[in-house]
Amino acid sequence: MARGNYLAVRRRQELARNAGPKVEIPQGSKIIVADVSGSMGMNDCQEGKRRIDILREALAPMEGRAYVIEFGIYGRRADHNGFPSTRCTTPASISEPSGGTPMDQGLARAAGLEPETVLLMSDGRADDPWRAKDAAKLLAKECIIDTLFIGPSDPVGEQLLREIAEIGRGSFDVFDITKTTSLLLESKVESMLALPAPKIIEL
Repeated sequence: MARGNYLAVRRRQELARNAGPKVEIPQGSKIIVADVSGSMGMNDCQEGKRRIDILREALAPMEGRAYVIEFGIYGRRADHNGFPSTRCTTPASISEPSGGTPMDQGLARAAGLEPETVLLMSDGRADDPWRAKDAAKLLAKECIIDTLFIGPSDPVGEQLLREIAEIGRGSFDVFDITKTTSLLLESKVESMLALPAPKIIEL
Protein backbone atom coordinates (compact mmCIF):
# COMPACT_ATOMS: atom_id res chain seq x y z
CA MET A 1 0.00 0.00 0.00
CA ALA A 2 1.35 3.42 -0.95
CA ARG A 3 2.22 5.66 2.00
CA GLY A 4 -0.41 8.25 1.01
CA ASN A 5 -3.15 5.62 0.91
CA TYR A 6 -1.95 4.13 4.21
CA LEU A 7 -2.11 7.52 5.95
CA ALA A 8 -5.59 8.16 4.54
CA VAL A 9 -6.83 4.80 5.88
CA ARG A 10 -5.30 5.46 9.29
CA ARG A 11 -6.94 8.88 9.36
CA ARG A 12 -10.36 7.40 8.57
CA GLN A 13 -9.90 4.78 11.29
CA GLU A 14 -8.94 7.45 13.82
CA LEU A 15 -12.00 9.55 12.97
CA ALA A 16 -14.28 6.52 13.20
CA ARG A 17 -13.01 5.77 16.72
CA ASN A 18 -13.51 9.36 17.86
CA ALA A 19 -16.87 9.99 16.17
CA GLY A 20 -20.03 10.11 18.21
CA PRO A 21 -22.88 7.69 17.49
CA LYS A 22 -25.14 8.28 14.53
CA VAL A 23 -28.79 8.82 15.43
CA GLU A 24 -32.07 9.32 13.62
CA ILE A 25 -33.38 12.82 14.28
CA PRO A 26 -37.17 12.87 14.76
CA GLN A 27 -39.24 15.22 12.63
CA GLY A 28 -40.00 18.54 14.30
CA SER A 29 -36.96 18.55 16.60
CA LYS A 30 -34.85 21.44 17.81
CA ILE A 31 -31.58 21.07 15.88
CA ILE A 32 -28.11 22.50 16.46
CA VAL A 33 -26.06 22.57 13.25
CA ALA A 34 -22.56 22.58 14.75
CA ASP A 35 -19.14 23.25 13.22
CA VAL A 36 -16.64 20.51 14.13
CA SER A 37 -14.00 21.54 11.58
CA GLY A 38 -10.29 21.41 12.31
CA SER A 39 -10.19 24.89 13.89
CA MET A 40 -12.44 23.64 16.71
CA GLY A 41 -9.43 21.63 17.89
CA MET A 42 -7.46 24.75 18.80
CA ASN A 43 -6.61 24.87 22.52
CA ASP A 44 -6.96 28.63 22.95
CA CYS A 45 -9.76 28.62 25.54
CA GLN A 46 -9.64 29.18 29.28
CA GLU A 47 -7.75 26.58 31.34
CA GLY A 48 -6.04 25.38 28.15
CA LYS A 49 -9.21 23.74 26.85
CA ARG A 50 -9.92 23.25 23.18
CA ARG A 51 -12.87 24.94 21.51
CA ILE A 52 -14.48 21.54 20.93
CA ASP A 53 -14.23 20.78 24.67
CA ILE A 54 -16.13 23.96 25.54
CA LEU A 55 -18.75 23.14 22.91
CA ARG A 56 -19.20 19.59 24.21
CA GLU A 57 -19.49 20.72 27.83
CA ALA A 58 -22.04 23.38 26.86
CA LEU A 59 -24.24 21.11 24.76
CA ALA A 60 -24.10 17.89 26.80
CA PRO A 61 -26.82 19.04 29.27
CA MET A 62 -29.21 19.41 26.32
CA GLU A 63 -29.34 15.64 25.79
CA GLY A 64 -32.93 14.63 25.08
CA ARG A 65 -34.02 18.21 24.40
CA ALA A 66 -32.14 18.89 21.15
CA TYR A 67 -30.23 17.06 18.42
CA VAL A 68 -26.99 17.88 16.62
CA ILE A 69 -26.02 17.83 12.96
CA GLU A 70 -22.26 18.29 12.92
CA PHE A 71 -20.27 19.28 9.84
CA GLY A 72 -16.59 19.40 9.00
CA ILE A 73 -15.61 15.74 9.18
CA TYR A 74 -12.75 14.85 6.83
CA GLY A 75 -12.34 11.54 5.04
CA ARG A 76 -15.84 10.13 5.53
CA ARG A 77 -17.66 8.55 2.63
CA ALA A 78 -21.05 9.93 1.66
CA ASP A 79 -23.91 8.30 3.55
CA HIS A 80 -27.13 7.11 1.89
CA ASN A 81 -28.41 10.69 1.91
CA GLY A 82 -25.34 11.91 0.01
CA PHE A 83 -23.81 14.07 2.75
CA PRO A 84 -20.12 13.12 3.06
CA SER A 85 -19.15 15.62 5.74
CA THR A 86 -22.03 15.57 8.22
CA ARG A 87 -23.25 13.36 11.05
CA CYS A 88 -26.48 13.33 13.01
CA THR A 89 -25.72 12.78 16.68
CA THR A 90 -26.66 13.84 20.20
CA PRO A 91 -25.40 16.84 22.21
CA ALA A 92 -23.33 14.57 24.46
CA SER A 93 -21.61 12.72 21.59
CA ILE A 94 -19.97 15.33 19.38
CA SER A 95 -17.06 14.05 17.25
CA GLU A 96 -13.42 15.07 17.33
CA PRO A 97 -12.74 18.14 15.14
CA SER A 98 -11.42 17.61 11.63
CA GLY A 99 -11.68 18.87 8.08
CA GLY A 100 -12.98 22.03 6.47
CA THR A 101 -16.19 23.99 6.99
CA PRO A 102 -18.88 22.52 4.68
CA MET A 103 -21.63 24.62 6.25
CA ASP A 104 -23.93 24.10 3.28
CA GLN A 105 -24.01 20.35 3.92
CA GLY A 106 -24.97 20.83 7.56
CA LEU A 107 -27.85 23.13 6.63
CA ALA A 108 -28.95 20.89 3.75
CA ARG A 109 -29.03 17.87 6.07
CA ALA A 110 -31.46 19.69 8.36
CA ALA A 111 -33.82 20.41 5.46
CA GLY A 112 -36.51 17.79 5.14
CA LEU A 113 -36.58 17.06 8.87
CA GLU A 114 -39.19 19.79 9.39
CA PRO A 115 -37.30 21.06 12.44
CA GLU A 116 -39.03 23.24 15.00
CA THR A 117 -36.03 25.54 14.95
CA VAL A 118 -32.38 25.43 13.87
CA LEU A 119 -29.36 27.06 15.51
CA LEU A 120 -26.25 27.24 13.31
CA MET A 121 -22.99 27.49 15.29
CA SER A 122 -19.60 28.08 13.65
CA ASP A 123 -16.18 29.48 14.55
CA GLY A 124 -15.02 30.17 11.00
CA ARG A 125 -15.73 30.82 7.35
CA ALA A 126 -17.76 28.45 5.19
CA ASP A 127 -15.93 26.57 2.45
CA ASP A 128 -18.53 27.88 -0.02
CA PRO A 129 -20.53 30.87 1.31
CA TRP A 130 -22.85 30.95 -1.72
CA ARG A 131 -23.82 27.32 -1.30
CA ALA A 132 -24.35 27.92 2.42
CA LYS A 133 -26.77 30.75 1.66
CA ASP A 134 -28.58 28.66 -0.96
CA ALA A 135 -28.97 25.82 1.56
CA ALA A 136 -30.27 28.33 4.12
CA LYS A 137 -32.92 29.53 1.66
CA LEU A 138 -34.25 25.99 1.29
CA LEU A 139 -34.16 25.33 5.04
CA ALA A 140 -35.87 28.67 5.74
CA LYS A 141 -38.98 27.31 4.02
CA GLU A 142 -39.35 24.91 6.95
CA CYS A 143 -38.26 26.84 10.03
CA ILE A 144 -36.54 29.81 11.64
CA ILE A 145 -32.72 29.77 11.45
CA ASP A 146 -30.81 31.44 14.28
CA THR A 147 -27.02 31.76 14.05
CA LEU A 148 -24.26 32.04 16.64
CA PHE A 149 -20.67 32.86 15.72
CA ILE A 150 -18.53 31.19 18.41
CA GLY A 151 -14.96 32.14 17.53
CA PRO A 152 -12.62 35.08 18.02
CA SER A 153 -13.69 38.06 15.94
CA ASP A 154 -13.76 37.38 12.20
CA PRO A 155 -15.75 40.00 10.24
CA VAL A 156 -16.08 37.76 7.16
CA GLY A 157 -17.34 34.73 9.09
CA GLU A 158 -19.63 36.84 11.24
CA GLN A 159 -21.12 38.59 8.20
CA LEU A 160 -22.05 35.27 6.59
CA LEU A 161 -23.82 34.06 9.74
CA ARG A 162 -25.59 37.41 9.98
CA GLU A 163 -26.82 37.01 6.38
CA ILE A 164 -27.97 33.42 7.03
CA ALA A 165 -29.95 34.60 10.06
CA GLU A 166 -31.61 37.24 7.87
CA ILE A 167 -32.44 34.58 5.27
CA GLY A 168 -33.88 32.39 8.02
CA ARG A 169 -35.83 35.23 9.67
CA GLY A 170 -33.90 34.50 12.86
CA SER A 171 -31.48 36.17 15.25
CA PHE A 172 -27.70 36.48 15.05
CA ASP A 173 -25.24 36.76 17.91
CA VAL A 174 -21.48 36.56 18.54
CA PHE A 175 -19.93 34.58 21.38
CA ASP A 176 -16.16 34.37 21.80
CA ILE A 177 -15.72 30.76 22.88
CA THR A 178 -12.04 31.39 23.70
CA LYS A 179 -12.75 33.92 26.44
CA THR A 180 -15.61 32.43 28.43
CA THR A 181 -16.91 29.26 30.09
CA SER A 182 -19.01 26.38 28.84
CA LEU A 183 -21.70 27.32 31.37
CA LEU A 184 -22.19 30.72 29.74
CA LEU A 185 -22.27 29.15 26.28
CA GLU A 186 -24.83 26.62 27.50
CA SER A 187 -27.05 29.43 28.77
CA LYS A 188 -26.75 31.32 25.47
CA VAL A 189 -27.67 28.26 23.38
CA GLU A 190 -30.59 27.32 25.63
CA SER A 191 -31.91 30.86 25.34
CA MET A 192 -31.60 30.99 21.55
CA LEU A 193 -33.27 27.59 21.13
CA ALA A 194 -35.90 28.35 23.79
CA LEU A 195 -35.29 24.90 25.24
CA PRO A 196 -37.63 23.57 27.91
CA ALA A 197 -36.16 22.94 31.34
CA PRO A 198 -34.64 19.47 31.78
CA LYS A 199 -36.94 16.87 33.32
CA ILE A 200 -36.31 16.17 37.00
CA ILE A 201 -36.48 12.49 37.91
CA GLU A 202 -37.77 11.96 41.43
CA LEU A 203 -36.22 9.03 43.31
